[in-house]
Amino acid sequence: KFVAEVEVSIGKDGKIGNPQWLKKSGDTRWDNSVRQALAAVTSMDHAPPTNFPPRVIIRFDVAAEQVDSVLQ
Repeated sequence: KFVAEVEVSIGKDGKIGNPQWLKKSGDTRWDNSVRQALAAVTSMDHAPPTNFPPRVIIRFDVAAEQVDSVLQ
């Protein structure tokens, strides 16, 4: 399996930023695709609820068979 975990901040306005890698997958292509996804999505469609945590962990978890077809 390819698993990467990244912690990001979520601003009161819905902006996403300050990624901190908690776990890399060990596969350069998969980790690069996670970086591209994080760079492409910079905000949520709307502001989060008032009790939403300021930082969240995003887990990118895909089986190896699926990754090969996605990355090709």
